[in-house]
Amino acid sequence: MCEVLPTIDEASPSPEEENTRLEQLMISMLEEREKMMNKLQETQEAYSETAHKLSQVEIDNNILMRQLQALLPKEEDQEALQVLLDELKTNGGINNDHIEEVQKWPIAAEIAALARELAGLKETVLEKEEEVQELKAE
Repeated sequence: MCEVLPTIDEASPSPEEENTRLEQLMISMLEEREKMMNKLQETQEAYSETAHKLSQVEIDNNILMRQLQALLPKEEDQEALQVLLDELKTNGGINNDHIEEVQKWPIAAEIAALARELAGLKETVLEKEEEVQELKAE
């Protein structure tokens, strides 16, 4: 009729054991806190270094953009530059009518020099291809 329940051991750990466990818990918590603080400091240093690098890159980017804008023609000159580039593609050189424009844009002079070099190299390639064809024919 009556159920017998198991007895509950109400014996608590001794105060020394409890103090030891509490001490170990506190030590492990302090060690974990120290690790987290070190990681936080490392992360903050890495962030600071990255932010500094970013600011340097932004400064370099602004300098390069100003240099690029100085080299590129203004919007009103874009159409004239396109005509000049088309002329370079078709003729491999620049008509005397456009010499003033080349002198106006530093980048246009460089493009003209590259176009002349390209035209010369194309001629060289054609000559070599003809030589190859002659040698094949022999």
